[in-house]
Amino acid sequence: MENFNLLPKEAFESMASIVNNLLEKISLATGYIITPKGKKKDMEEAVSFFISEIKNNDSMSDLAKAACISNARRMIREYFNQYDILCIAMDNLDETANPDSINDDWLIDFLEKAGCVNDKDIKLIFGKILADACNNGATKNSKSLMHKLYLMDGEIAKALQRLKRYVVQLEAIDFDGNKVDEDYNILFFNNYSGWDEKYSQEDLELIELEALGIIKNKTYSIGFISEDNSDGPKSIKEIKVFYKDSYISITGDKKGNFDNLSSTILLEAGTVCLTRDGRFLMRIIEDTEYSEEYLDDVKCVFKAMGYKIQ
Repeated sequence: MENFNLLPKEAFESMASIVNNLLEKISLATGYIITPKGKKKDMEEAVSFFISEIKNNDSMSDLAKAACISNARRMIREYFNQYDILCIAMDNLDETANPDSINDDWLIDFLEKAGCVNDKDIKLIFGKILADACNNGATKNSKSLMHKLYLMDGEIAKALQRLKRYVVQLEAIDFDGNKVDEDYNILFFNNYSGWDEKYSQEDLELIELEALGIIKNKTYSIGFISEDNSDGPKSIKEIKVFYKDSYISITGDKKGNFDNLSSTILLEAGTVCLTRDGRFLMRIIEDTEYSEEYLDDVKCVFKAMGYKIQ
């Protein structure tokens, strides 16, 4: 296979140092080399070259040639899948990204699975996972997730994007204005009158997402622990519920104010909750279905439940 070295390292174009660091990391860990081109024509030319070299090899049997040609097509397809995903990752790198922090074993596993991803929506998620690993060193939560994504089809990926319409970020704030706890989950009140008609679950593929370990479809509450082992109980002033660029402030539960609680603060939060993998996914995937009315409707539901809202 020494004649098939089509992708020399010298083919790199000039790139920012952070991108070069990522490519160097991948090259050293996996042997993968990226080229500045990635069009369908390049793929066809590469496959044709492989096939021509194999056909002209008189020392190979017809069966061996057929097997090698099939393998050549697979290798080139996998390379281009990896290329697409790396381009997505490079577009999402932060200026402080540190590719060297990524474990080589994780990177090898990632590239192997990335080569088998053909769907563009799954490629987008894979690219965001690699970028997040560089930006935040977040490989612990994503290694098991990669196998689930590897088995996921494009329709489920689209369902994930639709699901993010119901995701909010919650922060517990103390009386000094400090964030002392946070959560990231779904607010979906299908037991609340009129909610399911306006925010339907119909296209969310909830059964499939639950089978993949992305969500748990059950009645649940979001909790904040106000107890600190080193400093004693925390005093919680409010819980902020963020959605897009806005938020509402919850300043008391049904029984009164939050301050001086030494136990878990619970907000009744609906019937669908994210698992650890689900929270990771919701944080990195793009959202295309923000609703202008959603946060106002959430506010109305919490008010109807008896929470104090500002």
